Amino acid sequence: MAMLQFGRIMNIFNIFFNIFVSEQFIYRINMIETVDIRNGYLRPVKLTDTAFLQHLFNDNKVKKFFVLRSEHAQNISLFTQFMIEQMEQSTAINYIIMSNSTHAVGLITAELSCHPRTNDIMWNMSIAVAPQYRRQGYATSATVGMT
Repeated sequence: MAMLQFGRIMNIFNIFFNIFVSEQFIYRINMIETVDIRNGYLRPVKLTDTAFLQHLFNDNKVKKFFVLRSEHAQNISLFTQFMIEQMEQSTAINYIIMSNSTHAVGLITAELSCHPRTNDIMWNMSIAVAPQYRRQGYATSATVGMT
């Protein structure tokens, strides 16, 4: 097993890749607790965010573009727990987007994956912003905060 260490990618975490002979890889992501963005900050998802996430995923546009597994779509509590477990296992980044006035406005997630044909390492990012906060720069600021 060879280990490659990549420096601070996307400004907020260190990534360690273990590459096995079978060409499978395992990665661990160390999250920063709070990331400042232009119009607020990002903070890790908590169980107490379930009500906000339920409200967020009741929006048809969010459901259309932020596709959840069927069991997560039916039970947002399971989705919230899944995101927390991903963070505990250091396999994904799941942040609530907060406004400067400390209101939850959205969700941004990022998972590392391997391209099936090229084996290139890539990021799968998803973002959702509550309807009343759209077109105010939160998605852009959160994405920039992750880069």
